[in-house]
Amino acid sequence: MDNTTTTDTPGTGVDQVNAIIFPIFAALAIIIVYMPAYDFFRKRNFAMCSMIAAVTLMNLYCFINAIIWRNDDFDTWWDGQGLCDIEVNTRYQLSVVLMSSMACFTKNLADVFNQDSYSFMESSATKRRKLIFDILFVWGVPVFQVAIHYVVTAGRYSIIPIWGCDDSLDNSWPFLVFYWIPNPIFTLLSGYYAIRMLIGLHQHRSNISSTLASSGSGMSTRYFVKLSIIACSLLVIWIPCEGYWLYRQVPVPFHSYDWKSLHDPVSWNPILFLHSSEGPFMQYNGWPSVALSAMIFSYFGFNNDATDKYRSWLVKCGLGKIWPSLKEPRTQRRRRGSTVASHISSHFDLVSKAMHYFTPSRKSSGVPSSTGPSEA
Repeated sequence: MDNTTTTDTPGTGVDQVNAIIFPIFAALAIIIVYMPAYDFFRKRNFAMCSMIAAVTLMNLYCFINAIIWRNDDFDTWWDGQGLCDIEVNTRYQLSVVLMSSMACFTKNLADVFNQDSYSFMESSATKRRKLIFDILFVWGVPVFQVAIHYVVTAGRYSIIPIWGCDDSLDNSWPFLVFYWIPNPIFTLLSGYYAIRMLIGLHQHRSNISSTLASSGSGMSTRYFVKLSIIACSLLVIWIPCEGYWLYRQVPVPFHSYDWKSLHDPVSWNPILFLHSSEGPFMQYNGWPSVALSAMIFSYFGFNNDATDKYRSWLVKCGLGKIWPSLKEPRTQRRRRGSTVASHISSHFDLVSKAMHYFTPSRKSSGVPSSTGPSEA
């Protein structure tokens, strides 16, 4: 039985350039986060693994939807049953995972300076408790939102060109309490933990190496400073964007909750096909997740281990015969590295510049600032 309802609103159609390039970039966004994900998994960083998993799944949804619903031709559209039922029950929640994982990431950095949170020799039970806490912190609210999704929805789902499956959340108190409020809470927590982290860096700048060593975190000074800079730079972009997104999500007009009328099968079941002119900017909604993947790649995809892995892949593809330098080990590449190139790159090395702030502490403490080049 046909359960779809279409709207035919004249006006602006699908951006054809966006329809072509967006799925390409979405696919690239899925691929480029492999090495950062591998690196964080190896270092047991659950928060960042969760963030990468969430943004990858969001980009996968975007890629699939942009391929299936690439125009306004309702006659050729699939009604999305099955796929959209899964997407609308997880898509909003994945955006919450991004916020909760960012808060957890900054919290773990700030907790390095909290001696009650870390000890020099962490037992297996302590590590297990910390992992359980991180899992609940990052995934507790999103999983709960999945469980109550039917309660707050005003319809099954709608389909929009390029963006694809979209849910219809009811502008009543359950949405405000269980869906809208967690987002600013996690955003504020991210800012709070970032401030705590910066205060800790300032207070422990004279003994940062020994503090990290005694914390049991396993991080070198350089790697910790790098993560701190990345966390702060992400938040500088994250918080304003999140504020604007929350403003757009404010339930207006707000009304009382009515289960009976909200879940009337006559009004709730139909699948709505929407023309791109009804929400012309919706077709660009997937770009933020693509941009986030690009940021993760730019921050974490060029460390020494990742570079060695890329070179090994190129050699396996046969390019080592064309460029023999691809086979050179890291130490040999560094010895013959260009002085001019090193001088230019030093101007853009924020981590090295920030390390000057801790130079006196490294000289006085006698503790090396780096545990290995792989962490740079």
